[in-house]
Amino acid sequence: MATIGVNYPTYLDVAKRTDPTGQIAAIVEIMSQYNPMIVDGMALEGNLTTGHRSTQRTGLPAATWRLLNQGVDSTKSTTVQVDDTCGSLEAYAEVDKALANLNGNSAQFMASEDSAFLESMSQTMESTTFYGDTTSDPEQFLGLQPRYNALGTDPTASTYNVIDGGATGGSADKTSVWMVTWGPNATHYIYPKGTRGGYERNFLGEWTLSDRDNKNFQGYRTHYKWAIGMAVRDWRSTVRIANVPTEGTSSGETLDSNYAFEEYLAKARHRMKKAGGRTVLYCNRETMTFLDIRAQAKSNVYLQRGEWAGQDVLFWRDVPLRVTEGLTNTEALVS
Repeated sequence: MATIGVNYPTYLDVAKRTDPTGQIAAIVEIMSQYNPMIVDGMALEGNLTTGHRSTQRTGLPAATWRLLNQGVDSTKSTTVQVDDTCGSLEAYAEVDKALANLNGNSAQFMASEDSAFLESMSQTMESTTFYGDTTSDPEQFLGLQPRYNALGTDPTASTYNVIDGGATGGSADKTSVWMVTWGPNATHYIYPKGTRGGYERNFLGEWTLSDRDNKNFQGYRTHYKWAIGMAVRDWRSTVRIANVPTEGTSSGETLDSNYAFEEYLAKARHRMKKAGGRTVLYCNRETMTFLDIRAQAKSNVYLQRGEWAGQDVLFWRDVPLRVTEGLTNTEALVS
């Protein structure tokens, strides 16, 4: 069984370490049932109260062969500092006090009601991981797609790690597959300096609430807050296969049976430079269905089933494939 979170703490690990009551840990465990990012994604405390400032190397120093009695020129590397900010995802759950007390176990009733809010926050975080764009929505955190949003051939630029999946046309009928390495010097989530894992749940007690007609009643209120961001310390550690075609597909099939998916996965693996950590492939449910069907062919030696984090998952070579609800089938063409 592949072990998760031994060397690299995930959000679930952070929650278990920072909440002595077990409440936050239990909530994050519930959310991890919906969202693989909570299980896979490394989470580190930022060095800023608003996020994290990292120093990224942009150029290596030159080295020179030296002859005896001759010197060499002094050289240096080049770096750039990048600030990644956290967004604050919040929600309030409100429950009628009389309704919550009907069965004599108000805490259990409220927990069942709160689960919908938890799932909503989890899905929002999952979607923002890929599509969050602080240029258009400054209240969010910057996700992966805006960082890998164009094709390129320069191996010194992040566009080199965007692979064209072959779809054409300008309509929004495409998806992406992501190969992400989670690690302290690769890609990881961040939470603000001085906070306890970024996630907070506060039961605010009894409040006077209002219905849709502005009439008052007594109820219970719970406040949820999740301060979270993302840092890509080394862009070479993540690869996007963009322009994966979805136009005209039927239910259960994302791609034509002749689509050379394994070729694109091989290209992604060789574009990636691992910076230490664990590498995971992410795709949406329709794409996973296609790959699972492809894996049933006896001649396919690269797609095999195995165990990952206690679950039966599909592997491409030694890389686990994970379904994420955060990826859509309606992406625009990347050029």
